[in-house]
Order: sequence, then C-alpha cells, then structure tokens
Amino acid sequence: MALKDVIRRNRKRLGVSVDEFARLMNVGRATVCRWEAGTADPRVKNLMDMSECFGVTETELLHPREENEDSKNVP
Repeated sequence: MALKDVIRRNRKRLGVSVDEFARLMNVGRATVCRWEAGTADPRVKNLMDMSECFGVTETELLHPREENEDSKNVP
C-alpha cells in the first residue's frame, strides 16, 4: 500500500477532515492534499507526528501490513 493511501485511510479512521488533520499536523490544507494525492511526501518530522497521531510506529506507517498478508502465510 502506498504512503498516500495509508495517510488517507488513517485520517479517515480518525474521523477528521483534511482541514482538521492539517491543523493537527501544523501544516496547510494543500500540504495534506499533496500527501494524499501522492505528489509530495511528508518530511521526517511530519512522519513522526503522524505516527503519534495515528497511534502507530513510523515503521508501521511506512510499511503497513497488507490486510491479506496473513492469508499468504497459510499453507
């Protein structure tokens, strides 16, 4: 899953709008839109803040487990 999709999915899971998330992240609305469109990547500080906001580690944010990953390991 691409980072843009992870950001959008987690923002929606929190139940916040793009504007609300931008305020939480202390960035502009356009920045969040670019992250979710995949035309810009968050800076390291933003990734750290995002992982805290979403309640996941930076590794989980950057390398999310696919929902069907567990089924791939079943013989």
